[in-house]
Amino acid sequence: MSIQNNRLLVLASALALSPAGHAATFCATSTAELQNALDTAAVNGENDVVRVAVGTYPAPVGGPFDFDQLAPVNGDGLSLTLSGGWTAFFGNPCGFRSEAYNSFDTILDGEDRERVLRIIPDGAPDIVIEGITFFRGNPSEGGTRRGGGLEIRSANFTGKLRVERSAFLFNTADYGSALEAGGSLIRLRNNLFVGNDAVNSGVIEAVIGNGDSGIYLTANTIINNATQSSAASAQGGVYIFLWTDTNALLVNNVIQGNDVTDLKLSGEGNVTLRNNLIDVRVGSITTETGQITGDPMFVGGLLNFTDFTPDVGSPLIDTGIKPPALIPFPPPFDSNWGLPDYDLLGRPRTQGVTVDVGAYEALPVDVFSDGFE
Repeated sequence: MSIQNNRLLVLASALALSPAGHAATFCATSTAELQNALDTAAVNGENDVVRVAVGTYPAPVGGPFDFDQLAPVNGDGLSLTLSGGWTAFFGNPCGFRSEAYNSFDTILDGEDRERVLRIIPDGAPDIVIEGITFFRGNPSEGGTRRGGGLEIRSANFTGKLRVERSAFLFNTADYGSALEAGGSLIRLRNNLFVGNDAVNSGVIEAVIGNGDSGIYLTANTIINNATQSSAASAQGGVYIFLWTDTNALLVNNVIQGNDVTDLKLSGEGNVTLRNNLIDVRVGSITTETGQITGDPMFVGGLLNFTDFTPDVGSPLIDTGIKPPALIPFPPPFDSNWGLPDYDLLGRPRTQGVTVDVGAYEALPVDVFSDGFE
């Protein structure tokens, strides 16, 4: 055997023995299949991809959908990608997903009796969630309840989280009615948060640990979320806590109409705002450019819960910014962000001169639609 072939054989053997080099893929078409996939993914020693077919999935009886890498003795601490929008193809019920999938086609439903999904990661895995609607989550455990739709929080978690093109509707908890998240780097990108209700405070609660990277909020629509508390510290909007030497970058977001405060910032990190419509804010902002004001003017008005497309004349249309085309290496925190190619309803992300603000892209107006030129 040649020296070159011998080296190739050694390399192939090394890859075969490396858990990080493998990925297991699961397909879920029922509540039981989804929970079984999450249970297996937590312990199988592989990076895992869980595909969820289009449909509605009630949370298991007696608890949420659960991915727990700490409870099993042999939890593997490896990465998880959970994605919705999958349809049948050549006998595989999760064989195909259009890039232009509709994020409301795959629903995980807490039925107002359980949290929708709890993820307890170990170590530094990458956690990715795409194309899932978190609906009617309500944690059933005693004590302080956090993250009614999605809870991703563990003292051992030093990895990265990305939640993209997902929706959080009508969830409740004491804190973080829709989402409670931690980790070293959090990316919330092109999501909708509406109609969530905190018993105490916050539709989103994000805590970034000391010395970690930070949080990106990009192209989200966070609107009409409530708090039941009358305490001076209570609020229905987004709460972000940054330790020293951490960062927050908020770009192209609509954060408006939430009880008391839309955005509350705490801690000692650096906060940069670019091209956002944010009404009521509390806390220190390091840098701000391109602030947007006024009525966002949604097509469906304020009584709808799934379509917040900017209407004709909206200040959101063509007032967002695109990610930098050229990024130096290593990338500065404020330059290292991106946008998906499609919005929450599966429309191409840029329809006009530039990207719109929020999770929805307005369709171009046909000036000749009446038949006259």
